[in-house]
Amino acid sequence: MCAGQGHDLLGVLAAHPRRADVRAHLVELDPRNAAEARAAAAGLGLGDRVAVVTGDAALVRNYADAVPAALVLLCGVLGNVADEGMEETVDRVSRLCAPGGTLVWTRNRKAPDRVPRVCDWLEALTERRDG
Repeated sequence: MCAGQGHDLLGVLAAHPRRADVRAHLVELDPRNAAEARAAAAGLGLGDRVAVVTGDAALVRNYADAVPAALVLLCGVLGNVADEGMEETVDRVSRLCAPGGTLVWTRNRKAPDRVPRVCDWLEALTERRDG
């Protein structure tokens, strides 16, 4: 989500021994960043393993071909979501994960620190779904 030029994933994936097992789906609104991500994936020999969608990461239709996912990266997003929408965002993004999947997220620790709140929401979601 909000993949930018794919730096969170592409370099690691290119060097990973199981790269052939991975199908990645990057969503990026900025067409220049999306084009850079496509070019980087192709340059690393990942063009057939990495799809780059130029579109709004908030629209579920942009993930139709990629869910449920074993791994969802929500990096650099929560710091740009208003407090009023953060819990719903966390809930909806967690639904993109396959059962047993992993959601990796980041959030700055500046005041007001929302990290403990996000952790509580994710714990409650996990309990409800596993319960």
